[in-house]
Parts: sequence; structure tokens; C-alpha cells
Amino acid sequence: KDTNTMSITIIDVAREAGVAVKTVSRVFGNNPSVRHYIKERVLENAKRLNYVPNLAARTLRSKRSNFISIAVKCLDNPFFGALTTKLCAALRAKGYEPILAESINEIEDLNLRLHAAGSILILPYFPGKKKKLSGDLRAKTLAITGGYMGRIGIPNFDFDFSLAYQEN
Repeated sequence: KDTNTMSITIIDVAREAGVAVKTVSRVFGNNPSVRHYIKERVLENAKRLNYVPNLAARTLRSKRSNFISIAVKCLDNPFFGALTTKLCAALRAKGYEPILAESINEIEDLNLRLHAAGSILILPYFPGKKKKLSGDLRAKTLAITGGYMGRIGIPNFDFDFSLAYQEN
């Protein structure tokens, strides 16, 4: 197979590592039943071949995804930018793929199209403004920043956003 013109697949990795395709699948699914030395061999061969798991194929096959949609208001604000950067790194370290959006409406659309595993809303506190969340979004929301959402029964982290808006 000419690796310059075709994508490397899980089959190629399995062949090079001398293991079954199911074993490679288990390695990339972080299945604890795979022996350490086998996992190392698979990962070494995957790296050598420049293999990248196909997230779309995984989603189709499993009918679920590791996508986490994140609505971020004021991303250009240093506080929200830093928070989002750290959050994305932490999600990737746990095997999730963050997808950024600018509004709750975008999040609902992303969740529907991508079968997102959940959502995180990073929204500033604006007194007097209430956000309405659909039942689907409410059921899949992992965390919300901004205490004004706490009354609708969704777990949240409450930050004092007023400090993020202070100008020097």
C-alpha cells in the first residue's frame, strides 16, 4: 500500500504490529485487558505509520462519539481563552475531542449532528438574562460556568466573572 496516497487504517497497524485488528481497536479504545507490551507495540507501529484514528468511522460504528461540544462566549477575553485552552487539553487527555461553538443554539445543532457525548457551557453572568436549554441539551450538559443556570438543575461551576471583565 502506498502510504503517500492512501490513508493508513487499523488493518495496516494490525498487520505491522502482528496482532489482530480487534486488538488494535482495543488499544485505541483504552481497553484495560490489552497487555502492556502489546499496547506498546501497537502504539509504536501506529506512530511509525502516522496512523490517526478516524473519529467519524468510530462514531458511525459505535453510534456514539467522544465529541464534547463547548459553547464559549467572549473567547477573546484572556480569562475565557485560558479556561477554554486548559479545558480542551484536559478533555483530550481523557480521550474526548472538544468542538467549540459560540452559542447554545450552535451547541444544540452540533450535538444533534455529531452525536456529542456531552456539552460544556462557558457563559458569563449577565443579570436579568435567562438562557433556556432544550431537554436534550440539559440531559447531556456536563458542566456550566455561571451561577445563574444553577436553578434549572444542571451541575455548574460558579466563577466570579466580574474579575474577567475588569480593564487594567
